[in-house]
Amino acid sequence: MRCAAVWIAFVLLIGTQCAAQTTTTTFTYQGTLAWQGSPFTGTADVQFELYDAVNGGNQIGPTLVLTSLDIDNGLMQADLDFGAAPFDGTSMWLDIQVRTPPGAGVYIRLTPRQAITSAPFSIQTRGIFVDEFNQIGIGTTSPEMTLEVHRNIGPGSTPRIGTTGVFSSRPYWLTMGLNPAPTIAWNPTSTLRFGTSDYANSAGFNELFSIDPAGSVGFGTTASPSSHIAVHADTEDHAIVATGGTDTSISGGGTLVLGDVMGPNVSLDSNEIMARNAGAAATLYLNADGGEIRFGVQRTSSVFAYCRIAPNGAVVSSSANIASVTHPSDGVYNIYVDGGVQQSDIIIATSHSSSMVIVRAYSSGGSSYKVRVDKLSTPSTSIDGEFSLVVFRP
Repeated sequence: MRCAAVWIAFVLLIGTQCAAQTTTTTFTYQGTLAWQGSPFTGTADVQFELYDAVNGGNQIGPTLVLTSLDIDNGLMQADLDFGAAPFDGTSMWLDIQVRTPPGAGVYIRLTPRQAITSAPFSIQTRGIFVDEFNQIGIGTTSPEMTLEVHRNIGPGSTPRIGTTGVFSSRPYWLTMGLNPAPTIAWNPTSTLRFGTSDYANSAGFNELFSIDPAGSVGFGTTASPSSHIAVHADTEDHAIVATGGTDTSISGGGTLVLGDVMGPNVSLDSNEIMARNAGAAATLYLNADGGEIRFGVQRTSSVFAYCRIAPNGAVVSSSANIASVTHPSDGVYNIYVDGGVQQSDIIIATSHSSSMVIVRAYSSGGSSYKVRVDKLSTPSTSIDGEFSLVVFRP
């Protein structure tokens, strides 16, 4: 009874002050302890707990026990670390129990519990939570990244980042990381610019892409975009590289589609270009099936090979796939093409002579077309003459 009465006297004379430290989760508790009107000097075991109510309630966080705490001339001081988790903005009260001599007797609870109050410098940090891993949460007590911001935003509201007190002629800057850092630069009435910077000024800013007030987008250029999307690349770089997608066909596919996907459009894959219209026959098909050019509703094939040959068999002009020409006898010419000839090839030959001649061309198999120039006479006579040859391959 005497022990209890002594500590009840202590309770009546105790005063508390809690000050938060700025760099850790530790805060300092201070109180004055007196016995029979005089400051107490000695040692005691002191137990600290946090509760969410001044009476009853739930314990929050761990129990801290300080053994043989020195109390000098009534001053009781303890550094307490409950971690960051308990301090989520909820009101807290500190529950204190003491016993002396240390290691003997039972703990006596001191009443009332002491309210944990905000230090003046921390009032402006309300709503900011820092966990034991130094992750910062604003509007949340469970941040999952270095900085996480939460807010319930109603219709018509948007999150914003702003700056004040800067020169009106200079852009605003938002940098993310150490130099060189990803940077966003903007002015209230000008282009939004994205890039990297070593310093928050225009001299140290490497612009990667921008969006002007009209919504035009520029990549790799510091000038205002000249079109809705403008792309600039150094001479050693590709301006645009598109990969993936499927093989272009009348029904769909393509790596890059320009136009209405369900209507008229131009589709490109890795080696073909097709103009199409919602599944209708393609009016233009470049490099079709690995080499052909088809155009028009009937998908007419382009010229496969052509040449103009002088009377002596010399090539006047030709397509690149004309390999050689031989002139074995009067009026007879063999035209050789790379890759050989096909029986389905369509061959047209015309004369450039003012004489009455007939030019016949046909496939002789292998890798050449045979052309024969005959004079219209009775009997017909083979003669040398200048002619042109055009080959279509369906």
